[in-house]
Amino acid sequence: MNITLTLPELPYDNGALNPVITAETFDYHYGKHYATYVNNLNGLIKDTCTTKICRGFLGGG
Repeated sequence: MNITLTLPELPYDNGALNPVITAETFDYHYGKHYATYVNNLNGLIKDTCTTKICRGFLGGG
């Protein structure tokens, strides 16, 4: 069984952490860094035996 993990939708707006973290900084870290981690993990688990634990860990599915 192959699964593809996805970047989870957040329950708040990217500007919700202003002024501590700007929307631009948030987008960079969440939208680029975290997305890269998820995409790299998808490449690593491709064509391997995966479990429900992986799905729950990153919120994908």
